[in-house]
Amino acid sequence: MGRSRKSDGFDVEAFFELLLIAPIWFGPIIAFVVFAFLYWLIPSLGTPSGPDYDGAKVISVMVVGMSTAAAPYVAGVVLLLWAIAEATKWFKRDSRSSITRMFEEAEDEQSRQGEHATQGTSAHDSAPSCPRCSATMTLRTAKRGANTGSQFWGCPNYPRCKGTRDL
Repeated sequence: MGRSRKSDGFDVEAFFELLLIAPIWFGPIIAFVVFAFLYWLIPSLGTPSGPDYDGAKVISVMVVGMSTAAAPYVAGVVLLLWAIAEATKWFKRDSRSSITRMFEEAEDEQSRQGEHATQGTSAHDSAPSCPRCSATMTLRTAKRGANTGSQFWGCPNYPRCKGTRDL
């Protein structure tokens, strides 16, 4: 059974999720707006004047004092949340690209094994060693360039090693 959430104040999780989808410039601007609101706008609202407002004056002075004192800390928390959100985005992007690379390498290896298996037995059964890393080379077919369709020996460690040999 799901929990219902009350919105009794500022929702830090929702703000963090907003920072995760927002562009990189959004966090510092929000921090500046929060700082400006607390440090300059609230004090500029002024205090009530006149003899009937003594109690309100005390409360107003307290609110103004607390807002100006808290402004740098609240803006700092916003910047900290922004920095954590940006780091999270960076790590997610980096891990996603490495996973994508892993799948691409696995697909390439499977297609290479499939090409090698469909080649059957021929005069090329004894594969040479890679001239760069000494791995046993695989028979490949050029898919683009001037030699499209021609076969060559390619290193199985491609793209880390780009060793090739002619047939």
